[in-house]
This record gives sequence, C-alpha cells and structure tokens, in this order.
Amino acid sequence: MPRSQLHRWERLESLLLGLTVLYWTVRQVQGSAAPWHPVSLAIALLNTIVAGLLAFRTPAERLGSWRDWLWAIPCVAIGGFFFHGAPPAATWPLFAQGLFVIGVLLACVALLSLGRSFSILPAVRTVATSGPYRWVRHPAYLGESIMALGCFAASPSWKGGLLLALVVPFVVWRIRVEEELLSQSSDYIDYAHQVRWRLLPGVW
Repeated sequence: MPRSQLHRWERLESLLLGLTVLYWTVRQVQGSAAPWHPVSLAIALLNTIVAGLLAFRTPAERLGSWRDWLWAIPCVAIGGFFFHGAPPAATWPLFAQGLFVIGVLLACVALLSLGRSFSILPAVRTVATSGPYRWVRHPAYLGESIMALGCFAASPSWKGGLLLALVVPFVVWRIRVEEELLSQSSDYIDYAHQVRWRLLPGVW
C-alpha cells in the first residue's frame, strides 16, 4: 500500500479515536455527581485536549514495536486505576485536589506543546521543544505522576501506596523505552543534548 494511502488511513483512525474519547468525556461529565468540582473539571479538560490532539495528530514517521507498546500500556492503566479507585471528588481534601489539578494543568500544557505530535503509544513524530519541554524531556509524565500522587492523597491506603510505588519504575522504564525509539531521530538526539533532565529537574 502506498505511503500516502497509509497516512490517509492513519488520519481516519486518529479522527475516530479522538471522537471516541470525546464521546466518553461527555458521557463522564453527564454521569458525574459533581461535574463542576475542580477535579471533575480538570479531568474533563485533560480528556478534551487528548481527544482533539488524537483527532488531528500528524501521521507517525516511525511506530514503536509491540514490545514498546507493551511497556506503555501498564502506565496508562495504572493512571486509570488510580482515578477510578479514588473516592468521589466532592470528598477529596484540599491538598489532594490541589496536587491533582496541578498535575492535570502541567499535563495539559505539555500536551498542547506537543500539538499534533501527540501520541499515547511510542511513535516518532516531530520533536517538541517549546513550553515545559524546554526544561524536561517528558513533562506530561511528570504531570501524570503528580495526578497519581493526588489520587493517593485523596484516600491513602496500603493498596494505593503499593500502586503508587509501581508508578515510578513503570514511568522510568517507559521513558527509557520511548527514548530508545526517539533516538533514531537526529532531531531528538540534538534535543536530548540541549535538555539534560528527563522527568524532574536536578534529579533525573
């Protein structure tokens, strides 16, 4: 199949995926007991941005292998488990709400900086260098980690602590797997030389 035709199919697939995420976002808002709560609004904002970026992202220059995807899926799943396992948003203490909203806002800014290069699963697209990408190479993952911490703070438990302990190694490994793929691009190699820190400035 010609590359141009493959790109058309990929654009159609991305559009359908984006519309699906948007549909479930609307359903989630409609079914929420507290749709105007800061936590609910933050999730709706993040999901809406994800839907839009999925729908209009550019075709990938290179896709990751199934092994790359295998490492990405648990990270996405853990985030979902954290949020859906948390108590109703109206019961969250202010500290947990603040952490969660800060994480969402950081993730949103990072995703908007990625623009049409956004991807959930590992793939090579245009390298983002603006916004928070000027300071760390994976700011969206930092935002997601802060969101997970906020969910844990909403209702601390040993199960939540165990799940939180899994976030760090999974995120670190996901970043290493992604960077192995992204390093096939000379643009990303140059970017990695300019921006030293992967996730947390001064730490790693």
